[in-house]
Amino acid sequence: MHVIDRVSAMLIEVPKVAEGEEPYDAVEVAEMRLEALALMEKICDNKHGGEAIARNPFAIGRLVRVMNDELHALYQYKYGHEYRAELVNQATRLLYHLTAAYSSLINMQEKLRVIPGGANKYLIALTRLAFSEGIFFEQGIASDVVDCAHQMLEDSVTPEEAETLLEAFSSARK
Repeated sequence: MHVIDRVSAMLIEVPKVAEGEEPYDAVEVAEMRLEALALMEKICDNKHGGEAIARNPFAIGRLVRVMNDELHALYQYKYGHEYRAELVNQATRLLYHLTAAYSSLINMQEKLRVIPGGANKYLIALTRLAFSEGIFFEQGIASDVVDCAHQMLEDSVTPEEAETLLEAFSSARK
């Protein structure tokens, strides 16, 4: 569990540098986070590893947080945009895999409590992705990720709640 805790923490922590050195730039941080996600995906290659990540009290919440944070940054179109889009893609795919393959091990509300505003971040990130139209800011978001987000959103809310979320996000774009 300790390895999963440390690797998943890399998704949300800002790496420290030695005194007198330049801080890491956005691309360097994104590359490190992509490596952390790649390692988590590799751990999921076998059932035991996937179960360990699904059972970890922090990993799923941290995946949701990185999805939400990077989506927010995408809409600001900052330096490293393509890396941020890839972070969203990889984190969403991994979250989808975990929730589909290990649903019996995951109490999503419990997992989301470990990050401030976790339940809201989860719904916001999934809604943004599920109703993504590939506009300028959303360039780089893969179509399979939109499908994954749509499925997770359907599994998380009632049809009426989904309609309300769609209306809220549609009116915000106008």
